Amino acid sequence: MTPDVIGRAERMLANGATLQQIALVLEVSVKTLYRYIPAERQRYIVNSVC
Repeated sequence: MTPDVIGRAERMLANGATLQQIALVLEVSVKTLYRYIPAERQRYIVNSVC
């Protein structure tokens, strides 16, 4: 995944999308999302928006 795609996935996550929804839109697996956006980073993104 390119930095642009990772950024898009992070923005989608920040806006409340689930990993499954993001994976469908970006046409990647949830496992790939975890590889590029680890759980700790996901928590940071979600908590920084609230």
